[in-house]
Amino acid sequence: MRYGPPRVPLPLPGIAPLFVLLLLLASCDTEAVNTNEVTFNGVRLRARGDARFELRNGRLRVTNIGGSGQDGLDVIRTAPVLRGDFRTVAVDVPEGSRWGMTLGGLAGGAMVDLMSVWHDGRARERDEVLFEFNDGLGIPSVYLEYYLADSLVFRSPEIPLNGARRAAVSGGESNAGPQSVHVVRDGGVIIIVTDYQGSSLDRTDGVDGMGCPNGALIFTPFGLPDPVCTDLVRAVPTAMQVAPPVSGLRLTGRDLPNGFELTDASVE
Repeated sequence: MRYGPPRVPLPLPGIAPLFVLLLLLASCDTEAVNTNEVTFNGVRLRARGDARFELRNGRLRVTNIGGSGQDGLDVIRTAPVLRGDFRTVAVDVPEGSRWGMTLGGLAGGAMVDLMSVWHDGRARERDEVLFEFNDGLGIPSVYLEYYLADSLVFRSPEIPLNGARRAAVSGGESNAGPQSVHVVRDGGVIIIVTDYQGSSLDRTDGVDGMGCPNGALIFTPFGLPDPVCTDLVRAVPTAMQVAPPVSGLRLTGRDLPNGFELTDASVE
């Protein structure tokens, strides 16, 4: 909140406290919204499930994220999504909870979920990063890229999807809260991304004697002796037999007592 000095010359008894209160409220940079639709940084959003919106200090807080897994927000857009970026305050994902982004579109003649990136709350105050892919996209395999300060620090081996109807690929367990999620169409493939750049929710800093300022330590499932210090993880398909337009995009969670808070949003 920003408070300016109240200028109340010779107030009448009994009136001054109310006048000062009104001045303080007027100087507070807060706007609550009681609606299920809002335009945030030029992006039209609709509350999903039981979620509620609140605009505060230039941020959009999404609350009332219950146990259905369907609470969150949808992007309202008629044109296909070529790129989407959603930056948040570091999301707290307790054990048993979930938060992430899902892309929707036509595959096999039906409207389906194409891809997702999830953060699942695990034991020891860690989050597991999971990427999911619909088999209708014809993706034979993916690889994961881990970056730090825009430099590639590790690339996983190719991970076969084996034609699973909804294949899930683990990127490992993180010690910090996710800071944003992204999607970008790059040539003939769709790439989904999660990042930890500047994450303030590092719950186990210095684990195993290691720290990772402005990022996260991720214990990968690829046999590395030490966790990877990274601020961005990309899931890159090696090929896509079908690359339909992304016509739906949503952020949802499950059992998030603090909800999540957007600081920026951009969709092209």
